[in-house]
Amino acid sequence: MRNSEGETQLSRREAAIAMRAAVRQSAQLALGDGGGPAAPSRYTIIIPLIGGGALVYHTYTQAFARLDAADLAVWDRVEQGEMDVSDPALAPFLSGGFVVSAARDERAEVARQLDRARFDPSSMILTIAPTMGCNFACAYCFQGLDKPTGRMSPETTDALCDYVADKAEGLRHLHVTWYGGEPLMNRPAIYALSDRMIESCRENNCGYSAFIVTNGYFLDLTTAQELFRRGVRTAQVTLDGSANAHDARRHLLSGKPTYQRICDNLGEVVEHTDMHIAIRVNVDTTNGDDVLGLLDDLKAKGFAGRRNFAVYFAPVEAITDACASCDPDSFAKTDYGQWEADLYRAAFERGLCALPQPPVFHGNCGAVRKNGLVVLPDGALHKCWDTVQTPSLAIGNVRDVTAAEASPRSQAWLQWSPFDNPVCSECPILPSCAGACAFKFVHREQTHGEAGGLPCPSWKFNLAERLFLRAEKMGVVSPDDWDPVLSPTRADAALKTGARHTFASMDAAGAPALLPAE
Repeated sequence: MRNSEGETQLSRREAAIAMRAAVRQSAQLALGDGGGPAAPSRYTIIIPLIGGGALVYHTYTQAFARLDAADLAVWDRVEQGEMDVSDPALAPFLSGGFVVSAARDERAEVARQLDRARFDPSSMILTIAPTMGCNFACAYCFQGLDKPTGRMSPETTDALCDYVADKAEGLRHLHVTWYGGEPLMNRPAIYALSDRMIESCRENNCGYSAFIVTNGYFLDLTTAQELFRRGVRTAQVTLDGSANAHDARRHLLSGKPTYQRICDNLGEVVEHTDMHIAIRVNVDTTNGDDVLGLLDDLKAKGFAGRRNFAVYFAPVEAITDACASCDPDSFAKTDYGQWEADLYRAAFERGLCALPQPPVFHGNCGAVRKNGLVVLPDGALHKCWDTVQTPSLAIGNVRDVTAAEASPRSQAWLQWSPFDNPVCSECPILPSCAGACAFKFVHREQTHGEAGGLPCPSWKFNLAERLFLRAEKMGVVSPDDWDPVLSPTRADAALKTGARHTFASMDAAGAPALLPAE
């Protein structure tokens, strides 16, 4: 068995599979099984290669290795129920989590780990919109062109800061996401709120970190330095193609272009600060062909190989009524999955992103956490930022957070679990996505089309391709090892990653009953 975290050839009977130390300490899925029949882990993904070998990946422990013919012979015996976990030949398989005791309830263990993260009383995620106003007129924006102009009032600011001051007494860490609208249209509120929340955290020995979602138009060097001084370590900025394509989709309300100013800003920020810039590229059928042009342009502008700059890709999805008009332009999920795999290869080869590493519990966002809130400028509280354009879906107001958290709408988010859904519960990549987007379950009546209505993430459709890229660039496989028939995620009309959600499966699972407006 060859460990794909490096190029060293290791004995398949002596080597423990390398995995992230933190995951190894928390997972406890593979070790301590004692004796008894062995079985393949439900979270093991096998990717056959030319010549009879395979890559093997565990979606929870994140162990990743190459199997040779002898390893696969052992694997076949496990599948046939012929081996005991005490057999020394299984040591590397056990240490990676690929094989477990047949009596082990992995699903229950993963569920407990997810719940521990979701309901951890010592950490909190706040998403704060200091304004819902925006200077852009993006065609797919949930706000449309009728942008609000209101900013967070002093009364709302005081109520929010009082809440954080009280909450910080029992917290180990507070994470804040600045969101909008365009949050940098109200920079004074970001600075003032940050200073007050950071002081409350300092007084209570509570850690603090922050992140901002911004269009980048106002993210000049001075602004970035002010944000960084207030704990903002990462900024997500959207570029939807090279200049012409981006400016056709993401221009000012006046119609004027934005691409060059954003790139100029980012160049200064990346060069002169330690702030990490995460470039989100929204992809649909109208700009897909131009994304390679964007990657070439970013490389030409000197962003390649920067430790604090990386791109990632996201499909345009008509998740809510407010953005239903973009549904006809959305990729089908299978088509987007293949397209995205190719884009990550192109981005990595240009020095614009790291090798792909599947996430763990990616869907464990603030919406499904007990200590997770979205705060709007008027003080309205939501659990998810996909509901902010629908006032009737608010859970309450920051002036009475206790009542908001006890409301039926808030409880609907906390009571939801991917383990209650038959498709999610049986899925081998459940530890990666954690059900993906809970909004698509909790407020299914608000979603549109395949892209917006079905929750399976892109990893569902391109896991093998992205893992092969990782192994290839680490020198563990060569391009010639890819079997065009057996290696793809979607091979023989089936998914290696298990059954995908369909409209029928979502209907069969049952959408929550509509709750009355509060």
